[in-house]
Amino acid sequence: MASEIVLPDLPPAAGAAEPDVRIQFGRTPQELEAARWVGAGLAARPGAALHWLDGVARFLVTEGREILVERTGETSDAALRALLWSTPLAALALQRGLLALHASAVATPQGAVLIAGAAAQGKSTLAAELWRRGGFFLADDVALVRVGPDGVAVLPGVPALRLWPDALRTLALEHETTELRPGVTKRLLVCRERVAAAPVPLRALVFLERLDGTAAGSPARLGGAEALAAILDSVYRPALTRGLGVERQVLAQATTLAKSMRCVRLRAGSGGPERAGLATAVEQEVRS
Repeated sequence: MASEIVLPDLPPAAGAAEPDVRIQFGRTPQELEAARWVGAGLAARPGAALHWLDGVARFLVTEGREILVERTGETSDAALRALLWSTPLAALALQRGLLALHASAVATPQGAVLIAGAAAQGKSTLAAELWRRGGFFLADDVALVRVGPDGVAVLPGVPALRLWPDALRTLALEHETTELRPGVTKRLLVCRERVAAAPVPLRALVFLERLDGTAAGSPARLGGAEALAAILDSVYRPALTRGLGVERQVLAQATTLAKSMRCVRLRAGSGGPERAGLATAVEQEVRS
C-alpha cells in the first residue's frame, strides 16, 4: 500500500515495487451512480463501494486498487485508520477476489483458527486470550481469507484488537490501549509482539455463540449445509457482497471452506471467567 494516511502499525514494504493499493485524500461523491445497494452508510455497485459515517469520514473504494478518503469532521488519523480497516478494507478485499469474514484470527502451531459469530459474542476477547497464551495475531473484526488452488490461508491484518473495557479488565490490559474514536466505548489494543507476518493456512473455523444464563457447552462439529450456512452468516456486511455483485464468488469460496475445513460451534455462557475455558477448548480442537 502507498498511503497518504500514516499507517504506523503496518510494516514497511520491502523494495521499490509498485504498490497494489493507493490510499489518498480527496473529494468523494455524495451518491454512487448506478448503485446496486444503498443503505445506512453504504452504497455499492460492481467495482465501487462508498462508505460513510456522518460527521467523521467518507471512503470510496474502487476496483480493488484505490481508496479515496474524505474527512467530514474533526477526525484524527487514528479514527480514520480504525474506520479504514473495517468496511473499506472488506470492500477492497472482495474487489480483489478475497473472502472477508466478520471474525478474529490467531495463528497456532497447527495453523490459523478463525473465530466468527454475531456482534458482542466475545470473538475479540477469545482471540486476545489465545494471543496471550502464545498464539500469533492475524486479524480482528475483518479477517481476509484467500481461497485458491494451493489451499486456504488467512492473510495478516492490522495488528490491533478492538475490546470492551470489561474484557480489558479481565485480561489485565487496560493500560495498553488507545481510544478507538470519540464516543465509542471499545478500545484499541495494538499487538506489539507475536504478529504473523505472512499468510497462515487455515486449520479451523470456530463459530462462537453466547447464550445468556447458561454454562459453556462442548464444541460441536458442523458439516455440510450447516457449516455452509454458518460461514455465509459470518460474511462481513452481506450488503457489500450483493452491491459489488460478487455473490457467486463468495458462495464458491464459502462452499470450499465448508467442504475442506474443520468447522465447530462453540457455545459460551454469559460469564466472563469462562474465557480461559473457551480458549482451552479451541486449543484442543485445533490439535485434534
